[in-house]
Amino acid sequence: MHKMQAGDSSGVTRNTFHGISLLLMLGMAITLATCGDKSAGEVKAIKQQVQRAYGTKEFSKALGLSQKGLTLARRTLLIKLAEENGDTLTAGERAVFVSQGVGMATGKDPQPVYRTETMYPPEQYRRKIEGDVEIAYSLDPTGAVTEARISKATPPQIFDQAALESFRKWRFTPMLDKVGRPIVASGFKFTLAFRMGR
Repeated sequence: MHKMQAGDSSGVTRNTFHGISLLLMLGMAITLATCGDKSAGEVKAIKQQVQRAYGTKEFSKALGLSQKGLTLARRTLLIKLAEENGDTLTAGERAVFVSQGVGMATGKDPQPVYRTETMYPPEQYRRKIEGDVEIAYSLDPTGAVTEARISKATPPQIFDQAALESFRKWRFTPMLDKVGRPIVASGFKFTLAFRMGR
């Protein structure tokens, strides 16, 4: 089960962010390496930073992960662009590619690959009311939300509409069968947390 704060478009912890930033730095080094001799010093400096962070023994592993991560990041960017332009066919195809890239299978939680911003209801914000909304949902083979209902909310019925309005537009990594084909899946839960900014 996932939990994410309303208005939080990252959903990333600090440790995850640190790891991702190191992988992105390595990805930049790979990209700069293709730019010619001018960038050689920058490439070397970035590689050294990543080696210090991961250790020399883990550098090859980090390099492989960063290349895979950059590929997946490009695909999720394409999903975002397709969704925002109303091209749900392309968004669905790209979500399947991401799902295959991360090996989605039974027992894993679907990962959001496209999220619309969840708006904090103005009245609740003004009154400084916070809460959580747990949503039970199902996915079609393209990762689109087909069913979404409130399974639990604290306080009840205060944030339900805002949560569902946003969540129904999200797209997730679809589940895959044993041979890697996308399938219809259900029984998932996701919690949206409505919190005042600290």
